[in-house]
Order: sequence, then structure tokens, then C-alpha cells
Amino acid sequence: MQQYTTLLRTGPVDAQVAMFTPDGELLEPGMAPLHGRDAIKAFLVPIVAKYEVQSAASMSDAVEVFGDTAYQWGTYAQQAGERGQPGADFTGRYVASWHHEADGHWRIARFLVQPFPSAH
Repeated sequence: MQQYTTLLRTGPVDAQVAMFTPDGELLEPGMAPLHGRDAIKAFLVPIVAKYEVQSAASMSDAVEVFGDTAYQWGTYAQQAGERGQPGADFTGRYVASWHHEADGHWRIARFLVQPFPSAH
């Protein structure tokens, strides 16, 4: 998760997408699930073009491993905004389902992000 968090700040989108299994799923609040790397990339490209993550951190609360599958729960904090503008603070929880692939890498099979309500 630390590598994924770093890629949110540094990119590129292809490296972020490569963190997912080929049939990986991204679940964001208020939108339909994104299935597969192509759908995830199509979602991320315009966002990365307009917005930047100025800082990002994630902390694992729990990790459970069952053979080639792992479940990770944690929290995140980001500062992000339109490119060249001051960012806003975002915090929330995440849960990631990881799969140990045949090439030896762990990749995200399903990733759910749940932002905390805004303090405003």
C-alpha cells in the first residue's frame, strides 16, 4: 500500500493501474464499480490531468493473509487539488483485497475507498 500511496503523488497512471490485477476492481463512493485495468485507467487519466496529490499517507490497521489472498484495512490522508492551486485535506478509510500473482507480485484485486465526512 505504501507503493500505491507514493504513486498517487508521483504517478504515472500506468504504474498506478499496474498495481491492480488485470480484472481488478476500484470502488469509489457515489459511482459504479470500475472493473479491470482499462476502466480504472480511463477513470484516472482525466483526474490526474486536472488534479494533483500534493501529499499522501496511508496506515494499515490490519492485514490478514490466507494463502494467495490478503485483506488490508487502514486509513489514509491526502492533500489534493487542481494543479497549481492550494490543495484541500482528505481523510478516510480503505480496504484492499490483494492477490499474489504467478509472477510473484502482490496486486490489488479489489480496492474500496471511504472518505470521512468533511469537517466543514
